[in-house]
Amino acid sequence: MPVDEELGVGVGAVAEEEAALEDGEDLVAELVDFYTYETDGNFSIENECSKLIALVKRCMEKDSVFKVLSDPHKVYDFVGNLKKKYGVEF
Repeated sequence: MPVDEELGVGVGAVAEEEAALEDGEDLVAELVDFYTYETDGNFSIENECSKLIALVKRCMEKDSVFKVLSDPHKVYDFVGNLKKKYGVEF
């Protein structure tokens, strides 16, 4: 099986992941939350899930994906306001 040099996985696996992402609207919607998860959780999703983040970065390069997503920093600010409003701390 041919290997995708960037991801280090079989090309078939990359195609399957891309197809799953195209069908997985829930995952695409979660992309903008990654910044909040990383900042509040004090960890790097890229360090933990490098192949997923590589796929996310490729998807974010597509205008059809990029145009429909919110700014991750605005999402972080919104979550921060909700935390203050409800007195939630992590």
